Formats: sequence, structure tokens, C-alpha cells
Amino acid sequence: MSTMEQIKSVLSSEEPDYKGGGKHLDRKALGYLRRIVTKGDPMTASKAVYLASLVRGAQSEGVVLKALRNPERVVRVAAAGASRNLPPEARNAVLLALLGDGDSGVRRVALKSVPAHPSAKLRAKVYRLSRESPDLAIRRLAASVMQHLSVEA
Repeated sequence: MSTMEQIKSVLSSEEPDYKGGGKHLDRKALGYLRRIVTKGDPMTASKAVYLASLVRGAQSEGVVLKALRNPERVVRVAAAGASRNLPPEARNAVLLALLGDGDSGVRRVALKSVPAHPSAKLRAKVYRLSRESPDLAIRRLAASVMQHLSVEA
């Protein structure tokens, strides 16, 4: 059984042991993690997003999706990294949303998190960014990502 104290203990470290500290967390932990993502300080919330992505189950995806609406850049960047731990459909949804983020740093990390076999929508978004982004660095990174995507969608 997970408690808020157990979660805070895992997240209090500067470099949390996500795998070791999170392996005993259950679905109840996701409620606590969701609360931290929405109401916690930005650094703890960013760690909570990643930890939530390691707890198996559909509810973990909900915590990562909740992070997309966080006003703090560091939390949205953490969601991009955490997307790597999600099932393909959820990962594609998270990255699709983050590629439209108003912060170029968030878009950059999201582009670096695009899997080799993205959904058709995600592939199309990366392609549009490679052609139409007003940010030259984002255009170049998106073009580079397009070169590494598989030809199958």
C-alpha cells in the first residue's frame, strides 16, 4: 500500500531512485502523484510525473496527461521524458500535445522523445514542424527526427 509519505520519500532526493523507490508503489500512489503534479512545487511535480509513468496501468497515463496543463515548463518537459514509459497510444497523445506547446524548449524535448514508429498524426505533426515552424532550431530538429522515423506508420 502506498502512502503520501512513501512517495515524498522517493521524490525528496535530488536524483530519485525511480525504479527502486517506485517498484512498490500501487495504483493508490497515482492519486497522490496526481495531486503533486497539479499542486506541488515545479521540481517535485516534475519528478512525480516521471514516477507516475513507471506505475503500470491506465491511470498512470492520466497523471502524465495532467502534466500537459501545468503552467511550469519543467513539468511539461518531464511529461515528454515520461512519455517513453507509456504505451504507444498514450505516448503518441502526450507528444502530439507537447509538439504544439508554446515553449520551444518543451517542443525540443518532445521532438527528441518521438519514437521510431509514431502514429500517423504524430508523424504528420513532426513533418509540419520540419516545414512550417517559425523557430529555425525546431525546424531543423524536426527534419532530423523525420529522417530517423520508420517508413511504416
